[in-house]
Amino acid sequence: MKFGKRKLVDNTMLRAFVLTALIIMSSKTVFFGIMHMHQTMLATLVVLILAMIMSSNGLRIKRKPVEIMGIFVGLLIVVSAFYISDIVHSFNSYVGAILLFIEVFVIGMLYVNLTSKKAFVQTYVHLMFIIACISLFYFFWSMTDRSAALSGSNVYVNGSSSYMALPWYTFGWQTTMSNGYVYSYLFGRNAGPFWEPGAFQGFLFVGMFLLLQYRETFKHKTILLIVYLLTILTTQSTTAYLILLISLLGFGSDYVDCLFGKTGLKNRSKQVQYITYIGTIVFAIVIGYIILMSGNISNKFAADNGSLMDRTTDIRTALSVILYNPFAGIGLGSTGLSVANAQTVSATTLLAIAEYFGIPFMIYYAYRIFKGCLALYQPEGTMKKIALIISFFFILMSETLYLLPLYAVILFATELGGGNTSTP
Repeated sequence: MKFGKRKLVDNTMLRAFVLTALIIMSSKTVFFGIMHMHQTMLATLVVLILAMIMSSNGLRIKRKPVEIMGIFVGLLIVVSAFYISDIVHSFNSYVGAILLFIEVFVIGMLYVNLTSKKAFVQTYVHLMFIIACISLFYFFWSMTDRSAALSGSNVYVNGSSSYMALPWYTFGWQTTMSNGYVYSYLFGRNAGPFWEPGAFQGFLFVGMFLLLQYRETFKHKTILLIVYLLTILTTQSTTAYLILLISLLGFGSDYVDCLFGKTGLKNRSKQVQYITYIGTIVFAIVIGYIILMSGNISNKFAADNGSLMDRTTDIRTALSVILYNPFAGIGLGSTGLSVANAQTVSATTLLAIAEYFGIPFMIYYAYRIFKGCLALYQPEGTMKKIALIISFFFILMSETLYLLPLYAVILFATELGGGNTSTP
């Protein structure tokens, strides 16, 4: 798929680069998005507003993103009416949580108002490529000489969570036991600058799908794809492996085009074309075999696997909380969980939203996010659309992502570049 021939001026691309970098950094990277979350969020919001003021359109905002935002805020107000006593009981924390929710959505709304789809695709794919390269360096360094790699890292403490990290790479977690013993847990997997490897894979797939869909706009697409694939494999995430297998089925021809070039294949002999396609199929089978034999997927389905047990418990608990008040959820206050006889909310996006705000809110959120995915990627054919939707469903069911600016951008992606319109 190609973008229009119109060339973006340098300052427009530079603005998009800065804004996209802020979107990524504020999306729960350990140093910027967790340790300095409020400062980074505020800086992102201020830069977006200043960019709006200096843009040719001034402070004018597109109508559709405002309407979408209005529906979300309206739903928040409706469900909040069910928690009046809880709001009064913990006013500051409740209002703070609501304001953070709105702030993230406003960031997404302003970003799509300022940035074209072409600028987002180009800047995001290249920024994540840079992050992937840095992460691969530190990942392999920590695997070969762990003590040297960790020597320059810091321990960032955020409430009950501690991270062994650099501003650009996360090595693992650190926990202080009740007896004072400090327990360090090194991932042994590639987490990039994010809070865990399972989260990093989601950011990588967002970029790799953009690369596959708009491959003709990238000069070094083969190198980009190889780095993306290698980085995804080093996360050793079960969800990543499943998505990779699904993407090979749905985007197989795109992998071929990206690795070998569509024009190049057409200009070659039939024999070479057949060999190339057969080679790609063999490559897909080998990747699938490596993934399956690694035990990451099969072990997760073992009866005594801790991860499977945790995920099963998470889903079971989430469903019981959702059924307590399916229309309005339990709210963001401090008493909702205790009333619903639960200790924590789900660690997945869709279930957590349903727990907090009810099923109707979750349905509208899922509708907007999947509609945004289809508008952003514009997949051709039923197989690609199914593969894309299933992939993002797995991403949303792997981590809590709704308070991350990147996914707020996807939420409003129907309005990127002003090329697509939709009914909210």
